[in-house]
Amino acid sequence: MTVADVDFDGKQEIIYAASTIDDDGTVMYNSSGVMPAESAAPGEIRRIGHGDTLHVADIDPDRAGLEIFMVHEGASSVPYGYTMRDAKTGEIIYGAYIGKDTGRGMIGDWREELIIRTADSSALRIFESTSVTDHKLHTLMHDAQYRAQVAGQQTVYNQPDYTSYYFAGDTDFSQVKVLDFWTPLVKQASSGGMLSGPHAVAPGKRFDLNYSLKTTQSDVAVQDITISYDANKLEFIAPPISKDVKKIMVTSYEEMPGKVRIWIANSSDKHKDLNGNLIKLSFQAKQTAEPGVTSIAISKLVNTNSLGEESLLSGSSHEVQIK
Repeated sequence: MTVADVDFDGKQEIIYAASTIDDDGTVMYNSSGVMPAESAAPGEIRRIGHGDTLHVADIDPDRAGLEIFMVHEGASSVPYGYTMRDAKTGEIIYGAYIGKDTGRGMIGDWREELIIRTADSSALRIFESTSVTDHKLHTLMHDAQYRAQVAGQQTVYNQPDYTSYYFAGDTDFSQVKVLDFWTPLVKQASSGGMLSGPHAVAPGKRFDLNYSLKTTQSDVAVQDITISYDANKLEFIAPPISKDVKKIMVTSYEEMPGKVRIWIANSSDKHKDLNGNLIKLSFQAKQTAEPGVTSIAISKLVNTNSLGEESLLSGSSHEVQIK
């Protein structure tokens, strides 16, 4: 068993032999195949079965997404002795019927070793490189998938850990943006203006954020809110909308490159305790946006009270991973 974000929604799925379980606990798929003529049940459709070793990584850089390579120990009672399948759909990319238990495997660290059996098959000889590498790269623990897989080492059989990006001798590590790693609640203020919403989005897709006030006792008559974002990665695509017109009205807004300025006015008979979601902000990740983490921030929040007095309130930022 291991974990990986196979559908790129920012949440880890559980890969359990032939099955993959989504982050909400539902089964995404159970991989299966047709039993070959030389098997114990020719023509039957059976699951690919158990194996003590599986590898989840970007094995083939020419294919989109992750792949799962696995060996199977069902011998003649399963359709394959080994398979590589699409991690998102469970589709078999390739595999072969062996008819024997091949449910074991071997893996080292990220530097290649040469493993050779002795002539009488009584032992293995492992040869490793003593050369100094000329690659400079981030630590593997900066990658979310690698960290999650390391954390899962205390569950069932140990499995090798992999990064979520293609990792090989021909990798251009200058293009691996793993330092843009998102962790929940980073840069969130304890009070004042807050942004909340999804933490992952695909290029070309829309997402909405909520602007809210949290644990503030300020007298609110009017607010002047400036939201900043990376215009190379995101677009502001729709007018801001009040979440509750009985509390707040959006009086006007102005768009600028990488910024949107919004004015809201209190429409209730209470000037205090306006905590909660107030307006909806609609963004879209650009189709050309490179994978990585981008930040949307309340860069300025001016509050005007019922006496006409202005003050600055704290604001937060919200990070979204484009993948």
